[in-house]
Amino acid sequence: MNPPGRTKTLTAYIDGASRGNPGESGFGVIAMLAPDAPAGEDGSPARADSGAGTDREVELYGYLGRATNNRAEYCALLAALAYARAAGARTLLVRSDSELLVKQVKGLYRVQNEHLKPLHAEAVKQAARFERFEISHIPRKENKRADRLANIAVNLKKNSFPGILPFEKLPFVP
Repeated sequence: MNPPGRTKTLTAYIDGASRGNPGESGFGVIAMLAPDAPAGEDGSPARADSGAGTDREVELYGYLGRATNNRAEYCALLAALAYARAAGARTLLVRSDSELLVKQVKGLYRVQNEHLKPLHAEAVKQAARFERFEISHIPRKENKRADRLANIAVNLKKNSFPGILPFEKLPFVP
């Protein structure tokens, strides 16, 4: 457990890719963990470039087979959530270029697609387990590395990690 006044913050850049919609799909996650960074006076985590500690960066990607782009985006979020929990993060800051995903997770848009509803429900459930969770929309040009990883997953048709992620247990009909 972290001492009072300290936090373990993970920032994740996420992206999904689908060649066709649906089509061959994958996801990519760039996860940057700032271990035990001192919190600011307002309780917010210190910035990684503030000298509070060195970020550890992890690249994750996963092949999904035939899926829609929106499913790939949700799978990227679920992978980031699972990795953050496993890494012991108490705060998770997610950056995504999918405006739909961000607005659905924030509750600003309803999830109308029946195939996305279980993914959305699992993401919201997992996000609530963090002391602090934020998700925000970023321009595509700021998310090139996560996009590259998603495309690597599709090209190689493989994952960068072993094990089962939560979304693999959820029902899916293309």
